[in-house]
Amino acid sequence: MDTPGTPQGDAPAPSPCDPSTDVVYYIEEPKAGTPNRLRRGDRESSRGAIFMSQTSTVTEAASDDIDDLDGELPRVTQLTEAHRNAIRAIRKIKYFVARRKFQQARKPYDVRDVIEQYSQGHLNMMVRIKELQRRLDQTLGKPGSYLAGIDRVGNVKPMTVGARLYRVEQQLGLMDKKLDALTYVLNALAQKQQISPQPVENDV
Repeated sequence: MDTPGTPQGDAPAPSPCDPSTDVVYYIEEPKAGTPNRLRRGDRESSRGAIFMSQTSTVTEAASDDIDDLDGELPRVTQLTEAHRNAIRAIRKIKYFVARRKFQQARKPYDVRDVIEQYSQGHLNMMVRIKELQRRLDQTLGKPGSYLAGIDRVGNVKPMTVGARLYRVEQQLGLMDKKLDALTYVLNALAQKQQISPQPVENDV
């Protein structure tokens, strides 16, 4: 219906609560508390944006770490059973060596060990002395072997240094005796020659 005072070509403006229209228009008037609400919404939106940016950076960093781990995984080698057994054996050997050293370090002072070591050292010294004496006997000869170079059976004894020195001494003694005899004979001849010319001179 056309209302008086209104042009025919103009349609009435729809009211916000008109049930005949499909679209509902709602005009919000500004109130005293509206700016604060808007600011709070802005804050929440900004916080959401920051949180999203942080989560995005964290996920990117985590993805980078995962990529790094994926790149390092091939470097890790898995030990075989033989390698494990070898490592166990080495560890056991080190443990036994360390335990033995520890037991030796905490071992109390024993007199019997000292006496045994002293007796062993004395025995070694006696063995060395006997070996030295044997070599001297082979080189110089025993005191009883200086007298003759032939044993009781008739075999010639080995000529040691002592036997050779003994023979040299005997020969020197014989040479001294011969020289003494020669000097005695020469003195006797000299005396005879001095005595024999005197009677001839007297006769003349």
